[in-house]
Amino acid sequence: MADLLITDIPDAVFAELQVRAHEAGLSLEDYARRLICDAVVEHWHKQDADITMAQLRDTTASILRVAAREPVFVADDDGQRFVLISVGEYDRLADPIDTPA
Repeated sequence: MADLLITDIPDAVFAELQVRAHEAGLSLEDYARRLICDAVVEHWHKQDADITMAQLRDTTASILRVAAREPVFVADDDGQRFVLISVGEYDRLADPIDTPA
């Protein structure tokens, strides 16, 4: 994986990142990595293209955060497609609809 060095972050922004990282129980570096990965995954998801297996392997946690709120489409290396959804959404879809007698 690549490394990234970011300089000249405004003091107020840096302080806010420190607070949010602490609240999330993460180091500042891990929190910043999560923000960057989440932003990239959001971009991929909005492109209406399937997530690739390589993308899934590299950014699993970020992809699962998106899947917690909406379906994410994944294509394996053979082109077979899958949908990642939350358990809550699965339960909603699997629940039989009550029909009047």
